Amino acid sequence: EALSDAAQVEKNDIETRRRDHVMAMAESLAALGEYLRPIEGRKYLNLFSEGFSSTLAARPTQSPTEANLGGTSLLSKLEDVLGALRRQGWVINAANLASTRGGGLNGDGLFILADKTGGVVVEGGNDLAQGLGQALRRSAHSYLLTVQVDVPPDGSYHPLEVRLRKPARNTRLVHRGGYFAPKAATATQQKKSAEHLADAARLASEAGDRN
Repeated sequence: EALSDAAQVEKNDIETRRRDHVMAMAESLAALGEYLRPIEGRKYLNLFSEGFSSTLAARPTQSPTEANLGGTSLLSKLEDVLGALRRQGWVINAANLASTRGGGLNGDGLFILADKTGGVVVEGGNDLAQGLGQALRRSAHSYLLTVQVDVPPDGSYHPLEVRLRKPARNTRLVHRGGYFAPKAATATQQKKSAEHLADAARLASEAGDRN
């Protein structure tokens, strides 16, 4: 019984540490999206990771434990971050590094990041560059169309249907199933956006090496 209890405690500790790593990654993604918010247009993030199991973000069971509650917190964080990234025009392509060694951590969590933002997951083989290249080529030669819509700035989801009037040969139509309405920015957020845009312009215009 002592060995069994010790094994369960160690398992919970390992899951807690892994959950903390994923939470830190989610917070980093949120910070990156917030900092680059003033830059308009589609933005791509190629994420190299050993992946994480989606069970770390599982909803609580009928008898919640501390680990289950941590999973609920992580799930809520991921949903908030991915929703914000979608509204900001981000697409995440993920390369599962563990798959190149024929095993490792379960990387189905990477599929969540990619699928929720319209990206893909590259797995297997030793040429991750080729896999990511194929993913990026999907958007290398394409038209990105935008429309001006009159919807309340409440961040709500609106389904979208797109059709070609005259389909042409060798033409493939790719579009998202809908879009999120923008959220009204507070005065503080508007000030931060202006400051970030000024910082980005200064970095782009300065000469010499920089971190």
